[in-house]
Amino acid sequence: VNPSCPAQLKRTVAYFAGRDAMDIANFGQTYVDSLVDLGYIRNVSDIYKLKDHRDALIEQGIMGKEKNTDKILEAIEKSKENEAYKLLTGLAIRNVGKISAKSLLMHYNSIWELADATVEELQQLPDVGEITACSICDYLKKEESKLLLKELDACGVNMIVKEQKKASEKLTGLT
Repeated sequence: VNPSCPAQLKRTVAYFAGRDAMDIANFGQTYVDSLVDLGYIRNVSDIYKLKDHRDALIEQGIMGKEKNTDKILEAIEKSKENEAYKLLTGLAIRNVGKISAKSLLMHYNSIWELADATVEELQQLPDVGEITACSICDYLKKEESKLLLKELDACGVNMIVKEQKKASEKLTGLT
């Protein structure tokens, strides 16, 4: 039940770094387990603070030698530029997967805007029912979730939806 439980934390961090979420290359379960066990990661925002421990990570050989550690740290830095829906997916909110995260952020300009939405507003969106809307609001209204989002924002993780191209209207009205 406790989200700070080491086993849950390891699964959450691995999911966050996984292909469907932030897609951090070569940052697998083995590294996650070691980094959580050694106290380098206490929540997902700590992934973006690993660069501050580069020398210690190399010295302890947690992520391999210098070249491999630098490669993983570079992949972590690159993931900051991902689209906002990947971050929303990585937060592992119940009933919000990759497709629903994309759909949600088509209606909001940032994760901050989504966090301000009410259950009623969310239910007006296509494919968002009461259970999903409640899950989103419950997660985003928690104080620890707000703190996590602030930490991720401070680390430079993208939370804003990039402007979406509108479809051409050349064929409008034609059959």
